[in-house]
Amino acid sequence: MVNIRRATTADTKALVELRALMFKSMGRNAEDPAWRSQAESWFTRKIAGGEALVVVTEISNGQLVAAALGEVNHDPPSPSNPTGIRGRISNVVTAVGHRRRGYARACVRQLLDWFRSETEVADIDLFATGEGSNMYREFGFEARPYPAMRLRVASRADGTELTSTPSGTA
Repeated sequence: MVNIRRATTADTKALVELRALMFKSMGRNAEDPAWRSQAESWFTRKIAGGEALVVVTEISNGQLVAAALGEVNHDPPSPSNPTGIRGRISNVVTAVGHRRRGYARACVRQLLDWFRSETEVADIDLFATGEGSNMYREFGFEARPYPAMRLRVASRADGTELTSTPSGTA
């Protein structure tokens, strides 16, 4: 039996393991215990506070084998989103050996239902891997005209030191 359900705070350790699996499948090292501890606290806080919804696939032995995370964010209002209320889907992952059974799709479908019926979200964003992009297109997601970009800056939280400056600056 397979159960698609909302995660609870009792699921946080399993959610961190699924998140680590997602990072590993993207070629990232996910073994550092520091981020895992922070992630467990984050999931506990966000789920308990109702600030995020994680939908999971649980199989008959109680193991969580897939998940998808939805968050509601409050951005400044814009012409295309007058309320500024935006959703984000992330952390869509299925454990190896359980893929291609529709588990992630069912989790995303339930998240979309939640956004539509229980939130005031006007837009929903996500970052897709090549492997997942077709599924999101089937749900109606479209590529955006402005690509995502990122700059990593020094942070007191992570102890990172800025060691170089962009070319052309002093």
